[in-house]
Amino acid sequence: MRNLIALPVLGLAVIVQSSIVGAFPLLGGSADLVLVLLTAWALQEAVTTGFHWAFLASVLVSLVSSLPWFIYLLGTLGLSCSR
Repeated sequence: MRNLIALPVLGLAVIVQSSIVGAFPLLGGSADLVLVLLTAWALQEAVTTGFHWAFLASVLVSLVSSLPWFIYLLGTLGLSCSR
């Protein structure tokens, strides 16, 4: 059941990040809503699939970003492997 809820929430976070959150600059950068969501999710004790969701989130963000696709992939997976 968690996985059925997680996919739309992750998709909505990507849409909100690319359309709303990215428009507000914070000290020369912008907030990464998807990364905050993944971090909060992965820190839960019952979650064992944080790496899989990090991969999916980085692919989704790469699709809507103008950066090369591997930038988000390396950054997000690098943070999820450090746990």
